[in-house]
Amino acid sequence: MTQTEPWPTTPREAPIRWLELSPGFACNCRCLGCHSCSADAGDQMQPAQVLHWLQHGRRLGARHLWLSGGEPTLRKDFLATLRAARQLGYQRIKVQTNAMLFSYAQFADKALAAGMNEVNLLLKSLDAKVHDGLNRTPRSHQLLGEAIELLRTRNVRLEGDILVTVRNVHELPDLVTH
Repeated sequence: MTQTEPWPTTPREAPIRWLELSPGFACNCRCLGCHSCSADAGDQMQPAQVLHWLQHGRRLGARHLWLSGGEPTLRKDFLATLRAARQLGYQRIKVQTNAMLFSYAQFADKALAAGMNEVNLLLKSLDAKVHDGLNRTPRSHQLLGEAIELLRTRNVRLEGDILVTVRNVHELPDLVTH
């Protein structure tokens, strides 16, 4: 089986609801504990492959797309992928992201216009020093906060994943509330 030959070849008895697609693993953070930070060209799907899997997911009945990575916003075909998903009829188009690029209104607005309607944020700490330390990326906490505020003004559905470590476990109730 090659990357462009889907399996199974026959429809399943019950359609799938979600397609999670991770077309590449490039990232602008180097988070502790994460191994999804390869920008190696061999680890990246080509745009035609991304479109193939979007189409295949719809044929299997997927109504919702969860676009992840690495950091999917870094891909040159990010906006084209969102547009293709919307044109194929995906209803919920969720991007899992560190949200740093969504702190820029023009970029966020382009993603929303292309079809993104949900964002899954990666939360590490309410403390900037701890968050930036776990991401190993200066200012990532500030940019995340700016992105959250901007996306809230656009009425985007936000949810978060929380990485719990010994550095932030004491703030778990506050992280959940946030």
